[in-house]
Amino acid sequence: MFGNHDSQVTATQLKNAAQSSLDAYNYENAIFLCERSLAEQDSEQTRCLLAKCHFLNRNLTAAYGVLDNPEPQTVNGLWLKARVCWDMDKWHEAEEKLLCVLALLNEPEGSINDTAGAPVVPKSEVLWLLGEVTNRTNRVQKAIKAYSEALEFNPYMWKCCERLADLGAWQCIEGKFSDSAAQHYYAKRLKTDEPAPKARAPLTSKTTASINTTPSNIYTTPPNVHTSANNAAENLFRNDRSCQRSSRKGAPFTGDNATSKSISYIMKIFRTLADGYSQVSKCSCKEGIVILRSLPKIQVNTAWVQRLIAKCYYERGEYVVSGQTYEYARRLAPYVHDGMDLYSTVLWQLRATKELSGLSHQLTADNKHSAIAWCVVGNAFSLQKDHESAQVFFERAIQLDPHYMYAYTLLGMEYEAIDAFDKAKACYLKAARISPRYYNVWNALGQTFLREESYARATSCFVKAHELNANSSIIACNLGNVYLAQKQYVVALNHFDLALNIDPKNAVATYYKGKVLNFLGRCEEALVLLLDLMDVAPGEAKIYYLISKIYRELERTNDAAMYLRWARDLDPQSASRPIDSDDDDVADNDIVEDDNP
Repeated sequence: MFGNHDSQVTATQLKNAAQSSLDAYNYENAIFLCERSLAEQDSEQTRCLLAKCHFLNRNLTAAYGVLDNPEPQTVNGLWLKARVCWDMDKWHEAEEKLLCVLALLNEPEGSINDTAGAPVVPKSEVLWLLGEVTNRTNRVQKAIKAYSEALEFNPYMWKCCERLADLGAWQCIEGKFSDSAAQHYYAKRLKTDEPAPKARAPLTSKTTASINTTPSNIYTTPPNVHTSANNAAENLFRNDRSCQRSSRKGAPFTGDNATSKSISYIMKIFRTLADGYSQVSKCSCKEGIVILRSLPKIQVNTAWVQRLIAKCYYERGEYVVSGQTYEYARRLAPYVHDGMDLYSTVLWQLRATKELSGLSHQLTADNKHSAIAWCVVGNAFSLQKDHESAQVFFERAIQLDPHYMYAYTLLGMEYEAIDAFDKAKACYLKAARISPRYYNVWNALGQTFLREESYARATSCFVKAHELNANSSIIACNLGNVYLAQKQYVVALNHFDLALNIDPKNAVATYYKGKVLNFLGRCEEALVLLLDLMDVAPGEAKIYYLISKIYRELERTNDAAMYLRWARDLDPQSASRPIDSDDDDVADNDIVEDDNP
């Protein structure tokens, strides 16, 4: 009824039509055509194309099923299977496939078992994903090795640089963005990007002519419908340098003057960005700001750089400037959610209820499946002291992204706010497992232990936090609080002094230093500190109580009574408190600032 036909030709035509639909992002039509092609003739190339359609259509289960039986044997097939496994949290299976891909890529040139004409996945991309897998499974040294090797193969693998800095492997970044490394990579790409001897469709004379045409004609020639958008872009890159390649085969790549200058410029930008990002990851934010602002103006005025600068100001406690910088970054890229969770915390610190509410509405309207958006909503409710609603939205963020470390941290703080310490600690520990180098998690966990009077554990957590961020005045102050609670006044005083050396405006450290000086009998020194602090925080009753107590010890009863009266005016609920009571919990650091990270 349908007549005779060549199944191979029919399958190829259907596969090419599917590729055309895929290039146009018409995934459902591409899936339909791939299934028709497979019915005519089963092939790994078509199965991989079908799996790719499902993968891009975010149907991971279907993509995995297509690739699971039979198992792919080619480099690109195994790579796609690894990528699908990664997105499905099948980390060990993903690692197994990645190691197979690396083994194939390490075979002698020409022996790689893959479809002729199909671009083979770069080794640097495979190493990057291997680093992600081993990092997710807490094998940090293997992750560092994979990221470092990926960056050696390809100095444009910026995300590897970020990961290395986040893991504290700053030494592995040094020398990776040299001009010679970039030129070597460029030359290698020129060599490996030679047109394959076979294409997915036979070359016609017209196609052959277009390959050998001059660059000025290339951009007016539409790509073959059988070539993906990415391949078309790579062909343009190859053809643009065809004359150079033909005249320099076998010779080291030196590049024309424009290309060399461009490579040098790009690598200088990358070196500056890497240096700046490394300083931020070391919590040396003042230095980070200086380095980032030394970039060319056109690079400084990009959303990514502005968000990183805003983060630096946040870490330094300069919330007003941080908020302004985040807002500028948002104007540059209003569609990007990255960094908006930290921006919401800045607004939380500034008590900017209206702005935080507006941001939460904007982000959820943009994308209701964004974990960051729901984290921002949680911060908005937290600012209104609606801890129950905040918990719901932080949990929603975690549901969307189970590896969202910051959401776990904020959820823990909401539990701590209602004295649910066990739940708070569970959240902090989950966050610490996801990102062991995030100092604020250890700081928050230490504060919980301090409130439980588990001083040894609190000290351990604060020491860990201080090791990760020696520039934090808050952490140094918290360490002082632990020793103060144990009546180790001299050690506590040293830590409060350290906190004030880092940030002379730290009102909490100033208050507790005054308290320790009073315990040590240095009442006059304490009084000078506290009277100055009263001008900074005139509405804090506990400062007046402590001043009243010191005046009483100095037998200045009139002054003591006056400050006691002012304290009770500010805090009527504590009117029954004895003047000589120990009026503070050392874990209560809310004189001026709060502990939302």
